[in-house]
This record gives sequence, C-alpha cells and structure tokens, in this order.
Amino acid sequence: SAGMRQRVGIARAFALEPQVLLLDEPFSLLDAMTRLELQDELMRLWEKERKTVLMVTHDVDEALLLADRIAMMTSGPAATIGEVLPVPFPRPRIRGEVFGHPSYYRLRDHLLTFLEQQASQTASARPCPLETDSPAYHPAIHSRHPAHLVTAEERFIVEKYTGFNRFRQQYRSSPKNV
Repeated sequence: SAGMRQRVGIARAFALEPQVLLLDEPFSLLDAMTRLELQDELMRLWEKERKTVLMVTHDVDEALLLADRIAMMTSGPAATIGEVLPVPFPRPRIRGEVFGHPSYYRLRDHLLTFLEQQASQTASARPCPLETDSPAYHPAIHSRHPAHLVTAEERFIVEKYTGFNRFRQQYRSSPKNV
C-alpha cells in the first residue's frame, strides 16, 4: 500500500542518520487516516532523533502541526522566500492541543492570507519583481513584516536543497521572461 511504502521510506531515511532530512510532500498521496497516522509517526521519530527536517507541503494544517518555522514561498518560477512564520506550539505536539491552541486559527488565517495574496498576484498577471541583493529579500513583504527576515543559514538550506535558486538565476539574466 502507499501508506506502507511511505512508512518504509521515512524509516529508511531516518536509518541513514542524515544531518538534514528532506521531505517533499511525503503524505500527499495518502488517504486521510493514513496521513494522520504517518504525521504522528514522523513527530514520534523526530522527538526521538531530533533531526533537522525540511519538508515541503501545501497543507496549511500539516505545516502548523509539524513545523517549528514555516517558510512561505512567493509564486511563480522565480519564487523566493516571502516570509518565515515561527510556530509557537510546545513540543511534544498533540494534534488536539495544537488545533485547540489560542494562536492556531490566527496563524492559520495568516498563512491562508499570504497564499491568497500570492494567488491573486499570479492571477492578475503582475510581473514578479526581481531580487537584486538578497535572494530572500522582497521589499513589499519585508516592509510589512520586518521581524520575519530570513537568516543566511535558512536561505542557504532552502536554496541548496530545493533547487529554486537555479530557476531564479534564469529569470535574472533575461528581464523579458518576468
């Protein structure tokens, strides 16, 4: 089953004892119950091993449950880190306690608002501004959220392990492509 393959894949990844574990939509193809079980299993393994995990997900609730920080990406092939949102929920995390936390719906609304703004910018076909100095700096976003600037370490990890930097280079070299 897909759930069993995902369990084996996660177990194999932890067995290799990596310093950084990269997960790209690890639960996206699973049914709802298996997804919940594997999220809980990942949290249990993380509590035991305390590995650094970089996970890509489009599920806002999953991000709030699993993450300590959420790096929200801007839209398009020239995507950059738009904002980093710290997640304040204490660990170990229990799903019911996270969803019942007083900050949960405020954070969820913040994430959804960011995503809606990105979608509306894409839909209106406004060109994506090119970055000049820093790959993580976006003046329109950071002027509103100065506390969420991305550190050099975070920028390095995201660029190295997601590959989005190579796409941005393509769009920097040719302004017509924007």
